[in-house]
Amino acid sequence: MRKLKTSFMKSLAFILITIIVISSCTSKPVKVESVDTVLTLVAKVRAGNMEQYCELLKEQLEQIGINLQIEVLSWSEYVTEIITTHNYDLISVSLYGSGDGAIDIADVVEMYSSDSPMNFFGYNTSIDYNATLGTGINQWFIDQGKRIIPAYSEERIQHYWDWEQYLMDDLLLCMPLFSYKNYIAHWANLQGYNYSEGFVQSWGKMAWDGIHENQLMDKELVISSFSDGSSLNPLFQNDSLSSIINRFIMDPLVWYDADKTVWPHLAKSWGAINDTHIRIQLRKGIKWQPDPENLFLNETLTAEDVYFTFYSWKELSDEQLMYNWLEKMEIVDNYTIDFYIDGSIATPENEPYPPYLVQLNSPILPEHYLNQTQLIDGKTPDMNHSSWKHFSNHSFGTGILQLESYQPNSESLLSLNNDCWKLNETLLTDPELEWERRFGNQWVLEDLRIKVLNPGQTGFGLFEDGHIDLVNINTEKRNEYAENENFSVQNTYSLSISFFAFNLRSEREFIGNHEPCPLDPSITIGLAVRKAVAYAMNRTEMNQIVHEGEYEINHYPISRVFGIWCNPNIIKYSRDVSKARLYLLKAGLIENLTFPSYSISPKLDCHVLFLASSFVSFAVLIVALKRRKR
Repeated sequence: MRKLKTSFMKSLAFILITIIVISSCTSKPVKVESVDTVLTLVAKVRAGNMEQYCELLKEQLEQIGINLQIEVLSWSEYVTEIITTHNYDLISVSLYGSGDGAIDIADVVEMYSSDSPMNFFGYNTSIDYNATLGTGINQWFIDQGKRIIPAYSEERIQHYWDWEQYLMDDLLLCMPLFSYKNYIAHWANLQGYNYSEGFVQSWGKMAWDGIHENQLMDKELVISSFSDGSSLNPLFQNDSLSSIINRFIMDPLVWYDADKTVWPHLAKSWGAINDTHIRIQLRKGIKWQPDPENLFLNETLTAEDVYFTFYSWKELSDEQLMYNWLEKMEIVDNYTIDFYIDGSIATPENEPYPPYLVQLNSPILPEHYLNQTQLIDGKTPDMNHSSWKHFSNHSFGTGILQLESYQPNSESLLSLNNDCWKLNETLLTDPELEWERRFGNQWVLEDLRIKVLNPGQTGFGLFEDGHIDLVNINTEKRNEYAENENFSVQNTYSLSISFFAFNLRSEREFIGNHEPCPLDPSITIGLAVRKAVAYAMNRTEMNQIVHEGEYEINHYPISRVFGIWCNPNIIKYSRDVSKARLYLLKAGLIENLTFPSYSISPKLDCHVLFLASSFVSFAVLIVALKRRKR
């Protein structure tokens, strides 16, 4: 009996020791023996998340025989590196963008051009020169995309899909990382709000289902914003408050939906007479809101307003350079205007400019109010006229809401414009507009109240106490609010993008090697190495470790926010060590595909050891118990 007890205690002790050993193992994982190093690459990075990505990439590349040397740079060192020295094989890039989405794809892909000031990649046209095209294939795609008319034709969309595939498969200038998201929280009793579409496009869909804590009215939406007290005149505005107000009050000729599809708005239609001559037809019967002095009543939108607006944007605004493409305008009749386009002053003939649609998204100004007097040329409006001062503090337009009060340091109030053309069903009978799906038809909410936040104030407290109905949030607050049944959380893709840029400059021995691969002359050694890195990279692991799995992997060289412009069949570099080594073999950097013997991955070895040891331990325990019973 004593022997059986002793045997049992030994078995139990063995199990406890096993658990202790395994616990120690999981807290201090065994280092993987790397494959013999076949080449060394230099990565330069700013501190933060990108540094963490680099450290993980270093481990991942070790498993295919690539040694990654990481240098963490200060901001000044980073700028010097990308502008002058270029002494890297990979460099981390994070580009941040904001706005309401009125941006043309051509403006974004320009950073991959040979003459881009952001040429992190060292791309030049000799790298992929094509004699028939007379330039590099990548450069041809970029240049040709600026010439295809209409701007949102299937031909142009397919053109950029083909460019994305070429860039990521045949050239591989970068390795995209993750799609960034913005988050917003609102009280759960608010129905119909869509963060991706925005306030204006959601207004006809929103309604309150009951009253939340400290909510005063069920026909009012209360939001917050920052303000520096800039002008409400969109020609000169530069803060979020005035932008929100004018988005509701004024209308553009065309409207950009969340997926970057462009729709007619104040313009009933637009079309190209030729590549540099477009004709715009306006909707009839669109009434202007009353001006702040009540001088003009029952005014309607005409081609004069459009002419005046774009003349002012081109000649007077803070964004004059954005309208250089507009050579001249001609009014055909009260509801028709022609734009003449010249996309380049470098050539004697007029050149097309597809991104003009972005500027057609500009808010239209009331000519009858702001053009009461002109300068001596009889054309330029007199901005010293009192109407301009009134308009900077009390703008008005043709939109769904009109301004009741504007206090840039405290709060502003907008109310429903009952004479708005968007409420007139006779103007919205065009089935191709899909108006009800896009803008709704409820129009239940009557007021928008905008509270101005002080510098450094987040608005979280106001939201939690019920004094505002929505608030922009970070990921920490997102997690907190998502668990609160009183709140709903939404997200949308950001314009921001991050990636590892490959340096294709010829002085880089491996990444920038433009000699053909010994075992596959159809690709260069540099491309083979870049593909090896791409297939060895484990972005799923990066996402899990750095972001707890909450980010989405981005496969595109542009932000996911561009919707219809993202190629649905783009090549995807999922982790595949066998493919990575195949490309090293093609490049002549390894002799065969056989993996050298090395230990189990540090992510798996302790788990395997734990299972095996536990099985043995419990087997011993069962045997001991059976003997004890005997």
